[in-house]
Amino acid sequence: MNDIHRGVVPSSWLDAYQTEELIVSVWMTDLMKRLNQLSTINVNDLSTIWLGGLFNPGAFVAATRQQTAAMKKCSLEDLTLTVSFGSKSSSGEGDSGENGYVVKDLVLEGGASISEEGRLKTSPVMRQSLSITILTWQIKSSDDEVGDGEDEMLKIELPLYLNGDRSKIITTLNLKCERGINPDVFSRRGTAIIGWSE
Repeated sequence: MNDIHRGVVPSSWLDAYQTEELIVSVWMTDLMKRLNQLSTINVNDLSTIWLGGLFNPGAFVAATRQQTAAMKKCSLEDLTLTVSFGSKSSSGEGDSGENGYVVKDLVLEGGASISEEGRLKTSPVMRQSLSITILTWQIKSSDDEVGDGEDEMLKIELPLYLNGDRSKIITTLNLKCERGINPDVFSRRGTAIIGWSE
């Protein structure tokens, strides 16, 4: 009661899930959003998920990998997680597995943005909201690092952190990068994707 009176989230409540430091009223609002999402999720139709709003987003990512491996009849190690960006209409919302898992409200941080073609590029923007992101497990191939011909591009591996303090990583994501950009520039800028943001 003393913590609540001071507007501080009681430490025992923080065992439920981790966020950045919040005042108790904001934490309660966030909890209600999470519970509302849980009440509307249909396991047979994972149409759009607020990944940062799950109590254990890492377990969700692992479960999608297992489901895809079972569908494609391959081992977990044969799969790599790729990401694309788009709108609900272009993502095949309502379809999961083969067409990917639609995730909302991720944030791209660190001097980067997403081009109209859905590729990572450098930018003076330090923070960009990603309204719709499609996570897809694909079978690894020998040409995963570099594309072919005129459309040659690199795939860059970016961390997906639980929240803005970057203390807990959920997974890493492979993003297509625009041609002519040295991938090291994103490491120097600390580019990453954030799952939960206030």
